[in-house]
Amino acid sequence: MRFLIGLAVGFAAGLVGAIMMAPNQSKANEAGWSEVSGDSGAATDGRHDSMTGFRKAVRTLQDHVNEAMTEAKQASAEAEQEVRARYEQIAKRGNGGKR
Repeated sequence: MRFLIGLAVGFAAGLVGAIMMAPNQSKANEAGWSEVSGDSGAATDGRHDSMTGFRKAVRTLQDHVNEAMTEAKQASAEAEQEVRARYEQIAKRGNGGKR
């Protein structure tokens, strides 16, 4: 089960990375590539807008994940300080906590 969860998380991270690192579509248009859309070009504008929205959503998700990781690291550091303080109190008693 851990393998499947890890595989899914790895796949998702790879997909997000591939999307974030993908070359910009406007560079392809500047290089002389013909557009795939129909006559008005509205489909490309819509596609471009949908990708922009998707990238914005992915960046927002990435910001949330980074913020959660920062908070988790801070909570971990605080918990470690509390455990160290308790350990020092027990060590000062002289018997190492044994009765």
